[in-house]
Amino acid sequence: MNPLTPMRHGAMTLSLCAAALWAAPAHAWTWASNIYTFADCDPSYSSAGQRPGSPKSCSTADATAHAETTYTSMKALVRTSATAPDGDYFAGNIIQDSVVATATDTRLTGAAGIVRFTAAFDGQVSGTTGFYFGAHQAIYNPDYRSVTLTPMLLTTNYPGAPSPVPVLHFRTWADERIDALVSWDLPVVFGARAEYQIGLSVSTYGANASSDFSHTWTLVGVDAFDAQGQAVAAGFSAASGAVLPAAQVPEPQALLLMLAGLGGLGLVLRRCARV
Repeated sequence: MNPLTPMRHGAMTLSLCAAALWAAPAHAWTWASNIYTFADCDPSYSSAGQRPGSPKSCSTADATAHAETTYTSMKALVRTSATAPDGDYFAGNIIQDSVVATATDTRLTGAAGIVRFTAAFDGQVSGTTGFYFGAHQAIYNPDYRSVTLTPMLLTTNYPGAPSPVPVLHFRTWADERIDALVSWDLPVVFGARAEYQIGLSVSTYGANASSDFSHTWTLVGVDAFDAQGQAVAAGFSAASGAVLPAAQVPEPQALLLMLAGLGGLGLVLRRCARV
């Protein structure tokens, strides 16, 4: 795996929607929930955003591409034939949404915190392919009545990938299985809405290549933390209506039992070390 500068289609995917998807009256701002899906089988032409976010497909003599997007999952697939000319064949997704985190402890209402999203992605690549994933916080500037998309650092357990990074992107030249988790932290104020946009794109660049992420990306966890980084129990409400799991923290009794168990394990290990 070799890190690469962000792929041009991936960069386009995350930036093309910011100005068009919200309404900004003089004293209010509405960040619309939207999903966008892309499929491009022509390496000489970049497809524009396709709306609404229903499944998109294309097929030519040289390539096939398919993508599907929901508010909690993104799937993308591109394949090229043995006679396909070099170029950028592309499929991708955008999720644009907002979330309200409500802490179980009502004293945290109005306080700053973090919502941590965790997603699983897996796929199979063959030939010359590329992968791109990014997450952005959407911040409204009332002076200019515009939206700024600020990258959120990504943490991943994929072997060899730098972590944390503002954008997860790599290019491969051989058969490889890609199976990993990625997480990012969205700054929030408990009880208030926080807006974000995330995007995935996969590409092939020549003949006999396949980038199959048709079973990924899937949101698998949402957790809340206070300003000191302590996990807190919370519920989440997405503007899109997407069902997000409530964040749980260990009960005091369970935490004591867990610590006691870890202490016992350490004692056993020390005894084993003396044998």
